[in-house]
Order: sequence, then C-alpha cells, then structure tokens
Amino acid sequence: MTRRCALSICLSFIVSICIVNLFLTVNKGKLNSKFLTNILFISDAIYRFNVNSLNSKYISLPSNDLKQGVIVKNSEAKKIRDLSEHIDNLFAVLKINPIISSNLWTVANVYPEYVIPRPFREEYINLFDKDFAEENYLERILKLENIEETLEGSGLTVFETVRVFGPYIEEGTNEELFSIYYPLYLEGVVFSVLVIDVKSNFLNDFIENFNDEEFTWFEMSDKDRQNISTIIYESLALKTEDRKVGLTIKTPTLYNSIAILICTLIIHGCFLIAAYIRKFYVESSIDRLSGFYRKDGFMSKKMSVNSMCLIDIDHFKKINDTYGHVVGDIVIAEVANRIKNSMRSTDLAIRWGGEEFVVIFNGELSFEQFNSKANGLLSTINSETINDIAVTISIGAIYSQSEMKLQEAFHLSDEALYESKNSGRNKVTIHRHS
Repeated sequence: MTRRCALSICLSFIVSICIVNLFLTVNKGKLNSKFLTNILFISDAIYRFNVNSLNSKYISLPSNDLKQGVIVKNSEAKKIRDLSEHIDNLFAVLKINPIISSNLWTVANVYPEYVIPRPFREEYINLFDKDFAEENYLERILKLENIEETLEGSGLTVFETVRVFGPYIEEGTNEELFSIYYPLYLEGVVFSVLVIDVKSNFLNDFIENFNDEEFTWFEMSDKDRQNISTIIYESLALKTEDRKVGLTIKTPTLYNSIAILICTLIIHGCFLIAAYIRKFYVESSIDRLSGFYRKDGFMSKKMSVNSMCLIDIDHFKKINDTYGHVVGDIVIAEVANRIKNSMRSTDLAIRWGGEEFVVIFNGELSFEQFNSKANGLLSTINSETINDIAVTISIGAIYSQSEMKLQEAFHLSDEALYESKNSGRNKVTIHRHS
C-alpha cells in the first residue's frame, strides 16, 4: 500500500465518521420532531372529538341492539349520545397517524351506563359485564386509573389528567396493549372517558418505519423500553420541565461500524476515481516520449507570454536516417530531459512538433537573465553526447516587457529560429519586442 493510498483511506475514514455522526444527529432530531408533531395531531383529534361529543344528540337504543356497536349496562332502554359518526372519524384519523397506525386496536368512549367501542368485538360484552357488574362504567375507570373527577382545585390542566396504562394482556383477545385514557370534561367535571388501546409494539414499529423511510438504524433505548407509559403521558401532557419530551433513541454499534465502513469505501472509491480521472486527463495532455505538454492542448488557449524559446534539434532527420527511429526517440527523450532539468518549476515546456520544443518562462525576468537561460539551454544540450552522438540545438526566442499572445510570440520565435539555423545552427537568436 502506497503512502498516498494509506492517507486516502485514513482521510476517508475520518470523513466517514463525521458524515455518519452528522447524519444520525440530524435524523434523531427529525425522528423526535415527527414524534412530537404527531402526538399533537392525536391531541387535536381528541379535542375535536370532545367538542363533537358535547354537541351530539341523544338517541334511544335498546340494550340488546348490537348492530349499533354499543354495550349498555342493563336491559332497559337507554338514551345514549349519537357518537357513531364521530367515533368512526376519530378511529380513521388515528389509524393514519404514524405513531399509532396499524397498531391501533380499539377506540372506546366510556359513559356511566354504556360504552361505544370501535371496532366492536364480541369479547367486549362479557368483559364489560364482568368488570362493571357493581359499579357504573365511568366510576370504575376513574377509580382504576386515579383520574380526577373535577379540575377545580386540582391545579391540573386538561392535558395533565391523561393516564397511560400498560403493557397488559387484554382478557378475551389475549392482545398485549397500552391504554391511553383521556378524561372529557364539561365545566370542569368529567362526564366521560375516551380510551385508546394500542398494541404494545407501536413505538418500535414507528421507529422501524422511520428507519425504512430515512435509511437509519435507530432503536429505542433500554430506558425508553421500560418507560413507554411515562413517555406517552409526558408527551401528551406537554411535560417539558423535568426532561426533554420525546424519545431517547440509540444506534447499535455494529450498524454504526458497518455504516462507517461502507461510507469509507464509497469516499475512498470516489478519491480513487477522481485520481484516475485526473491522471487520465493529465496523461492525455502529456507527450509520453518527452514528458512535456502536447501541442494540441495549447492551440486553442488564449495564453499571453513575455518570454519564450522555440527549440529545434539540429539535423534530426539525418540522425533518424543514420541511426534509425529508435535512436531518434532516445535523442528526443534525452534532449527533453536536459531541458526539463534546466527549467524552473514555474516554467512551462511543450513538445510543439517532432523535434521542436517550446519553453515558456513565467514570472518576471530581465533580458540579461533570459539571455543567460536561453544560452544555458544551448550549452546543456551540446555539452555531452547522446547515445554517442553529438547533438546540438538551435533556439529562436522572443523577449518582451509586455505580454503578447502565444501565437504571436510563436511566430516571432519561429523567425528567430530561422535566423539561428541559417547562420550556422547551435546558437541562440533573441528578438526583443517593445
């Protein structure tokens, strides 16, 4: 493993930890926001039901008429509130609430002498007859759940009178449930209790559904699993003084590690792809023989230069004809290498043709400095043979105190190169441009 690859993996790992932690933090907030928002929707739905129940009309109903879904305490005809439409609507609204959803079991409105459950189940007839044989339905609920009969002097808000009980096994159906009791008050006195039964796994399902939607891996904390009743009560009662209302969720270490690993692999893969693309782009613009930039990458560029050298290997055709193209390639590569060793890091070298090279000197240079560099290139090439061949170059150069277009600079350098070749080769000709 190269040092660069190891550094890429370490950087990918660190970035992955940050990304995963940020992702989980954002989604924890999103989950709790969704939880609290839908708790408020439940409260709003119950408030509307309470208003509708107060304004409902009374109807006569025989105790044995089960078609209406009402359980009446004794066999005498009763006057009951006509709540069928309202309780059906409440059931439908709670059924689509993400917190309860498919875990909604029963919605029941309890009055002293009758109960209206939705959905109606045959098991409820014996259940209510057994539980409320001696007392009326409402009193029994108030005692069992310690619900305030009147708000006067209690110091409680309506929301704080909510009670949550469970989990327990419902007799007859053997379903494990939580029951939420909403006392409904008229002028501060309780007149009925709304009971909402949900399956005990409702919060787990809510979190799992969120996980499916958001690609998270949250779980209920062990503390929350033991205090579901308290969480629901405090959320419904808007108790925010002692603790932050909502869920304290956790993320399994194994899933966190897998997420970080996957994220690391993805990021490292992106680094590798980016490096490959960069390498491909650079290599596609580099001449392999000389290691210089290719000419076609600069033909369309609107570059401006101050000083430039156009270099041509003398009698290169004769070298090719005498020694062959393999040796000719060796000469080109070595000339390019010597030019490269004479350049600064800011300078730019281009293979302009078969045996022609362009060197652009970036940065400020005096004419004397430029002249020294150009002649230094000349001596660097002809000082030692290449493959036992005496190789020389001719240089045509342009020096200008003001910038000029690359094409113009090349044209002037080409004229200077022509002079160098016509006057004996192995020399430098510089045109000064004012």
